[in-house]
Amino acid sequence: MATVNWGNVGNATLLLQNELNALANGAMIDSATVGEINNTNGPQLGTLWLHIDSNSNTYTAASYVDILLVPSTTPNGSGGAYPSYTTGSSYKIAASNYRVATIYIDPAAFSAAAVNETFPNVILPSGYFKTLLINQTGFAFPSTNSSTLKFYGTPTQVQ
Repeated sequence: MATVNWGNVGNATLLLQNELNALANGAMIDSATVGEINNTNGPQLGTLWLHIDSNSNTYTAASYVDILLVPSTTPNGSGGAYPSYTTGSSYKIAASNYRVATIYIDPAAFSAAAVNETFPNVILPSGYFKTLLINQTGFAFPSTNSSTLKFYGTPTQVQ
């Protein structure tokens, strides 16, 4: 009988960075600035890692971000079509169709410290997709280029 084990953790895939700069509370990133991720023959499962650059905010138990992975309606090719939605502070999207994670922020005061939160066991779409983030932290993201959302693939291995 075959044994299924966790394989080696893959390299980080940068999903979002500059798109997070100064993202207002209650807003969704501008999808026009978000590049497509090509997950053809890529990992199926992994961990999201949210890094919010150094700030002095006091987060509460109600501080979180929603992560949406929106698959292309033409998943086999770059530059394909995507479901209809609008972004920004008055965004419109069927978020429940695409939400893969709600990442809560440690409800504490951060005095010039960075926030690092992870969310395991996220399933990625096959083919091409876009990553969207809705900021519900209670604060705007810092305007630096250091806040990121990354994905670490976790392949399985069969022995």
